[in-house]
Amino acid sequence: MSTPIKEAAKALVKVLESFPRETLTDLSFKETQLDRFRPLAGMTNPIREQKTSIKDIVAKVNPYQIKELEIKAVESSLTDEAIAQQTKALKNLMSNKYRDYYYVTDKLYRPQGNPIYYERLLADIHGESKENLFTGLKTVILGK
Repeated sequence: MSTPIKEAAKALVKVLESFPRETLTDLSFKETQLDRFRPLAGMTNPIREQKTSIKDIVAKVNPYQIKELEIKAVESSLTDEAIAQQTKALKNLMSNKYRDYYYVTDKLYRPQGNPIYYERLLADIHGESKENLFTGLKTVILGK
């Protein structure tokens, strides 16, 4: 493996390691990308128990196997420019460049029809509040 690709992969792994932890437990973007790029950077992946593989998740989502999953070798398709672009994109995401560039007003965050919609959505994603059957029915029927 060439040295520019190895150095670019090391820089990408360094950025990925500073990426925040996700709340999803089975398959996280950070862990899959670290597993993908550590061997390119000359690093070893830590040994951990295998929870769920990509093929298992695709088998659940697509039980009839209409289209077979193809996982190609990483080394053959990546160049140091492609890895550098991925590193730049991750740095932009982590610095919230696009959130600041495309500023969203409070009018979009709190629509008149359902002003607490996004607050409830984020609370549910973070696990702060759980709706029971009655509050869920109330939300569906009344829309609030």
